[in-house]
Amino acid sequence: MDPSDAVTVPSVAIVMRTKDRPILLSRAIDDVLSQSFRDWELIIVNDGGDPARVEELVSVREASAAGRIRVIHHHESLGMEAASNAAIRASASEFLAVHDDDDTWDPDFLHLTVDYLNTP
Repeated sequence: MDPSDAVTVPSVAIVMRTKDRPILLSRAIDDVLSQSFRDWELIIVNDGGDPARVEELVSVREASAAGRIRVIHHHESLGMEAASNAAIRASASEFLAVHDDDDTWDPDFLHLTVDYLNTP
């Protein structure tokens, strides 16, 4: 296998749980996209909400997301813990962060947090 073909695992997986709150989800995705730290993947767990609406919100951001957003759809609501666990199982990142659809972060949040976690 050519080393350039290897899949790079982002250092941070961001878990975002949502259900039928498109305005909040839209804002939350934009919040993640505005992070100064760029080595992340966003795993959105749609916990029983309308899948078409979530896919639409993700697709209009595809260019700026550069393929770093994945969506897991639960056809019925399984609860916050099950949604979190689904995202965690889908990630191989060193660090996990939860940014639900109703949360906000400062643009330097991930940068400062990862720097702190990597400091001996």
